[in-house]
Amino acid sequence: GLRVLELNYLSRLQSIRAIGNTQLEDIEFESCPKVGDWGVLGELPTLRSLSVLHCGEVPKLKTFGSLTRFRYLP
Repeated sequence: GLRVLELNYLSRLQSIRAIGNTQLEDIEFESCPKVGDWGVLGELPTLRSLSVLHCGEVPKLKTFGSLTRFRYLP
């Protein structure tokens, strides 16, 4: 299945709920300022790396403590 996802310059993207409970390992968001449901990232048990660039205010994510494979947040 899909392991890597890059979402770039999606100025109208508001929700990433659809990626919850998937087997994604590496995710990059760039210039997606309207995304509001960042907490869904905590539902990705295989997430290893995450990059969030130029996406406006991203709240502190408390859910990363439960992600045992998570290693990198640039």
